[in-house]
Amino acid sequence: MSKSGISGKKAVFLLSAIALIVLTYFLIYQKNMEKVRITETNITKLEMRISELANMEIQVRELEKTSDAKKAETEKYISLFTPVTTSEKTIYQIYQMMTATGTRVSSVDFGNYYVFLQDGTIFREGEAPKEETTDTSGTDTPDGQNSAEAAEEAPGDTIESNMDMIARLKELEQFTKKPLNQVNGKVLVCSLGISGTYRQCMKALDWISGNKEKMSVGAVSLSYDNSTGKLSGKIDVEFYEMRGTGNPYLPPNVQGFQYGIDNVFRTK
Repeated sequence: MSKSGISGKKAVFLLSAIALIVLTYFLIYQKNMEKVRITETNITKLEMRISELANMEIQVRELEKTSDAKKAETEKYISLFTPVTTSEKTIYQIYQMMTATGTRVSSVDFGNYYVFLQDGTIFREGEAPKEETTDTSGTDTPDGQNSAEAAEEAPGDTIESNMDMIARLKELEQFTKKPLNQVNGKVLVCSLGISGTYRQCMKALDWISGNKEKMSVGAVSLSYDNSTGKLSGKIDVEFYEMRGTGNPYLPPNVQGFQYGIDNVFRTK
């Protein structure tokens, strides 16, 4: 065999080896390197996730230490809400405010209810969705409510109707304890015509804000009367109720009160 033939074969082998290396790089090495890069990226993400979960586990352990205290704090706060607002309870609380502060209440105007809590969602006045009612068993009132709804909602009913309402709510298990995301709350806005000295009126506002049952001060409109040296005007008191907390309705303690008025025969 001539030297030229041998040189030609070497050149073919060399070119074949180079082509094999190039094909191996593009078809195998480069493809596998892309998989390696993706795998490394996924490993980095998983390591970050593991670190995040480890930090969350530490936080969970810390929260578990305070969960009982937070639960007790929540239960204590919820206990401040009466399950239902009645006229007898509202008027008695206004009377207590008068005797505690020395103010004089000349008028009591019961306003409307508005929803502030529904199925765990908090609303401002007028924001809550209206509840659809399909019960048509009662007689319609002028505002479109049936009589059963009106008896439940109206705070200005007699004491007898208040007791009937409470009995009905018990039958409907409205006083049964429910999860927090099923608790519903309403506010009754009551406008008081009030008069008293500056100190007495400020004391009345503090009494409302610090009452053991949940209530708050709404709009206040007071003016100074030169003839008496006292303040007079209107104070809106917001009485809160929350159903589904398991709290019982506690009627006011009216023992010791005298009913009726004296007459010339000193009888009642």
